[in-house]
Amino acid sequence: MIAIGLPLTARFPLPELQRLSCPLVVVQGSDDEFGSPADLRALLERRKPDAKLRVVEGASHLFPDRARDAAMQVTAAVKELLETLQSH
Repeated sequence: MIAIGLPLTARFPLPELQRLSCPLVVVQGSDDEFGSPADLRALLERRKPDAKLRVVEGASHLFPDRARDAAMQVTAAVKELLETLQSH
């Protein structure tokens, strides 16, 4: 699974992420007002199987003027996940 711009706040704690059994990559803006990379890192570190976080520097939640950078991160995440799945 690839998630982009996850809203991780007190209102949206996303406990479901801990229950997923599939590989996960999250693409998040460094300035996302609904989920900081630091908060996501803390959540993802406790997840099994491991999850990866890719950060788009200078981007807020909707990636204004950074959609191309976000798309590049999503493309890289797809390739990474496909390689992981092929090796199993």
